[in-house]
Amino acid sequence: MSQKMAWMCYIDESGVRQIDEGVFRDIYKENYRRVCRAVYFLAGPDSEDIAQEAFIKLYDAPPKNMDNLAAWVTRVAVNLAKNRIRSDCARRRRESVTLTEDVVHAEEAAAAHMERQEVREALAKLGRRDADVLVLKYSGYSYEEISKVLKINKSSVGTIIARAQAKFRSLFEGGE
Repeated sequence: MSQKMAWMCYIDESGVRQIDEGVFRDIYKENYRRVCRAVYFLAGPDSEDIAQEAFIKLYDAPPKNMDNLAAWVTRVAVNLAKNRIRSDCARRRRESVTLTEDVVHAEEAAAAHMERQEVREALAKLGRRDADVLVLKYSGYSYEEISKVLKINKSSVGTIIARAQAKFRSLFEGGE
């Protein structure tokens, strides 16, 4: 274990690796809002719950490689959001429950839901890297941060984003 990692982690009395609370607090304060934004495009109002769950995973079981915790917690949150979407869709199919709301609110909610669903469907038709790069870009991540999260060359990020945007636009507007 490097000296840098030695102060970031410790082994508790039960033999479990733990992250230093000060380090955790700093990572949380610096990245919580950004992680929420990253998963908002996928999970909507559940984004804060998902971000909190990702930070709990960081606290309970920090990764062995502590070089970029912000990228790690973002990746975990995005994966949790995708899992939540899959489980929610399966649950809705099983239950086939309809919510009753007043007409105006129901129409607005339905339109917003349909648009989110269309965005999700277009993102799902893109390759994983293209979908992830768009979600991160529109969540406010810099090219450098995107390159670290997705493990791609920083100089390629702009090109990948431009191509992904063109593909997304074609899928979203054209419905291909």
